[in-house]
Amino acid sequence: MKKILLILFVSMVHLANGQQVLVDRGVLAEGLWCFPLASDTLSYYYLPNEASLALDDKQHPEFSLIRYVITNATSGNQANSIQQAGGGAILHFLIQYNTSDETVRKAEESLTEILQNNSIKLKGPVIFEQGKYALVSSILSKDGKKQNLLMASGSAPVLEGSKIALSFEMEPETSKLLLESFKMATPDISIVFDMEFAGLSDAFNAEMEIDWSQIQKNQHIKAGVKAYYISAEVDMLYNDLRKESAIILTTSGEDIEMQALINRVYEKLTDLFFKQVEPEKVPPVVKEDIVNGFEKVMKSISKKSPFSAHGAYKLKELKTEGHSKMNFNSRATVKRHHYIT
Repeated sequence: MKKILLILFVSMVHLANGQQVLVDRGVLAEGLWCFPLASDTLSYYYLPNEASLALDDKQHPEFSLIRYVITNATSGNQANSIQQAGGGAILHFLIQYNTSDETVRKAEESLTEILQNNSIKLKGPVIFEQGKYALVSSILSKDGKKQNLLMASGSAPVLEGSKIALSFEMEPETSKLLLESFKMATPDISIVFDMEFAGLSDAFNAEMEIDWSQIQKNQHIKAGVKAYYISAEVDMLYNDLRKESAIILTTSGEDIEMQALINRVYEKLTDLFFKQVEPEKVPPVVKEDIVNGFEKVMKSISKKSPFSAHGAYKLKELKTEGHSKMNFNSRATVKRHHYIT
C-alpha cells in the first residue's frame, strides 16, 4: 500500500512540474479561467469553478443533521421524569469542487473563438499546490442581530472531484437556527475554497523602490496600531503606500498588463512585510474580521489574487531606514489564489 501511495505522489509531482502555466496570460472562457502551458501555448488548463454537496449513487446529497437530547433524571419516585435536558446536534456532509464536461467543452469552443485558433486544446484542470476551505454561516444572535460565524476550516484536496467530509457538533440554539435556515429557498450557509496554484509570471520592464523611513510613517504600520490584517486590508495598505510615495513603481514600454504587474509587486511586498497566521491561532475578534473578509470574497471573487483570504497576516519587523530597489525584468515562479464558493 505504501508503495502505491509513493508512486501516486511521485506521479502528481511530475504532473504538477510539467504543468507550469503562464499565470499572466489567463483567458476567461465560459466562466472558466484558462491558462496556457509555458512549454506549449496551444495547450490550456482551467481553474475549476463549481462547488457543491457530494451526491451518492441515487443522486441524493450526502448530508445529515442529527439533533439529540441528553436527559438528567431525578432520584426517588420521579426517576423517569426529566428535570434538566441538554444536547445539541451533529452536522455531517460531504462537499467537492468540480467542473462539468459540458462547461469544459463550451470553454474550449470559446477559447478557439477568442484566440482565433482551432488548434487550441483545453487539456484539464490546473493541479493546485495546496488548498483550504472555510464553512461560514450567518445566524441571528440573542439580540436579534445578524452574526457571521466561522463554523469549520481545514485543508482541501488539490485534485478536482475529491470529496471532503465535514463533521462537527453544534449547540442546541445554533442547531435550531440552522434547521430553520434549511427551510429557506437558499440556506444561509456557505463554503469557500481558497486554492493555491503556481506558474510563471511575465517579465516586466519595471522597477520598484521602497522608502523604509516613509513606510514607518504610515498610520497602519506604526507600532501597536494593528497586530493582524486580513487580505482586503493588506491590499488597501499597499494602495495607500503607493499614494504616499513610500512605494514608487516605475514602468517603461507600452505593452504592460498593469494588473498582472501589480499582483506580482504585491506578492513580493507580502513576502517582505507579513507572515500568514492560520484562523485557529488568532484572537476571536480577528476571526470575525476573517469571516467578513470571506463575505467580501464571496461577493466579488478575484480569480488570480496574490493574497489568501484564509487566515490573517501579521507584520514582520520592518527596516527603519534606507531604500530598497527591485526589478521585475525576468520571469519568476509565482503563486496565486483561486476562490470557489
